[in-house]
Amino acid sequence: LVPLLVAQYLTFSRAPFIALYVFVVIAAWRLRRWAGVAVLVVGLVIGTLALPRYLELRGSTVSEGAVTAGSILVASDEHRFRAWAAALRMVRDEPIVGQGYLAYKELADVYGDPVLGSPHNEWLRIFAEEGVIVGLVALAFLLVTAVTLARVPGWLGTGMLAGFAGYVIAATF
Repeated sequence: LVPLLVAQYLTFSRAPFIALYVFVVIAAWRLRRWAGVAVLVVGLVIGTLALPRYLELRGSTVSEGAVTAGSILVASDEHRFRAWAAALRMVRDEPIVGQGYLAYKELADVYGDPVLGSPHNEWLRIFAEEGVIVGLVALAFLLVTAVTLARVPGWLGTGMLAGFAGYVIAATF
C-alpha cells in the first residue's frame, strides 16, 4: 500500500486521498460517533492548512503549467472545469433524454471542450448523455446504496460503505 500511496501523491491524484480520508471518518464514526466527528474536524483543519502548500507544489511540478498569479488552478484544472461546463451545456440543450450514449466524445468541441473529450465527472456524463431522468435514477441509486451499506453492521459494512464512497468520489473527478 505504501508504494501505491506514494505513486498517488506523486501524480497529484486527489481522489484516492479524499477517499482514504472518507474511509477513516467512516471507520472512526462507526467506532464512536465523537471519534468520527473528531476525525472529520481535524482532517478538515489539516486539509485547509495544507491546501495552499499542496497547490503551490502541484503548480510548480505538473507538466500542464504553473499556477498563474492570482489563481490556484493549473491548466489541467481549467480543462476539467471547462469540460464540466460543456457537460452542463449539453444537459441544458437536451435535458430530458440527453445527447445519447458516448455523445460527449463526439460533441465536446461543439459545447466548448476542444481538449479533453471527456467530462472527467461520470455523474455529469450521465446527465449530459442520458438526460435528467436517468441522471436522477443514478443519484437515487447512489443514495439507496449508501443507506443500505450504512446499515450493514461490523467491519464488513464499514469496508463496503467506504469502498462505495471511494468509488463515488473517484467518479466525480
